[in-house]
Amino acid sequence: MTRSDLFLQAQEYMAQSDVDCWLVYDYRGMNPFFAQVMGPVSMITRPALLYVPGEGSPVLLTHHVDSGRFSQDELRIVEYTGRDTLLVRLGETLKSSHTVAMEYSPMAALPRVSRVDAGAVEMVRSLGVEVVSSADLVQYVTQRWSDEQLASHRRAAAKLSRIVAEAFEYMGQRLGDSLTELDVARFILRRFEEEELETPDGPVVAVDAHGSDPHYLPTEESAFQIQQGSWVLIDMWAREASPDAIFADITWVGYAGSQVPALHQE
Repeated sequence: MTRSDLFLQAQEYMAQSDVDCWLVYDYRGMNPFFAQVMGPVSMITRPALLYVPGEGSPVLLTHHVDSGRFSQDELRIVEYTGRDTLLVRLGETLKSSHTVAMEYSPMAALPRVSRVDAGAVEMVRSLGVEVVSSADLVQYVTQRWSDEQLASHRRAAAKLSRIVAEAFEYMGQRLGDSLTELDVARFILRRFEEEELETPDGPVVAVDAHGSDPHYLPTEESAFQIQQGSWVLIDMWAREASPDAIFADITWVGYAGSQVPALHQE
């Protein structure tokens, strides 16, 4: 999706809401949504503020020492030279706005969107505007899947469903052979590689008491053996090997035996 598309979607959202503008504040990479909209720009040393109005053209406020980093940009650039001129230029930019959406979450209820520090919010509020959370706006603009991303999620989910079934079959065939949680984890990772799936960590293969730890990862030292009567939890997540692909994540449990005990069924 192009930057222009993102701007149009932001304005589409604002037309249906009480938000007058979206102000994306960033300082040295603190706000990942700035980079998601602007793209990667290196060596930005002062605060940069992207102003997206409900109607009209967006504006980028940047310090004069950094403006050259954006010189090839089609955006209108407004420079400031210090704290005082930043407040003046920002006030001029926001003069027709009443409600400003920023990456802020009241009481930090949504950490994913809580990216702007309290001082920056106070600075903007000092200009006589109301600052509200951009959570819904950000989700609308940057977090919705394309048709291809949805298709990639479904393909990954189908592969994970096959692999988890294969993992339980693998365990069943090797009961009594000193099979461990780590052996099963390695089997799953081999299958990921064969199916051209990638994952940053995992999978969780947790036997009996290890199943009480939601983020347990087996190691040589910690791995339990899988035996007759073991209760096994497998949690795995992966995506196709593409930065635009969407992860799938599944959790299954199983019992190593011919009949699941009543406690486990409960």
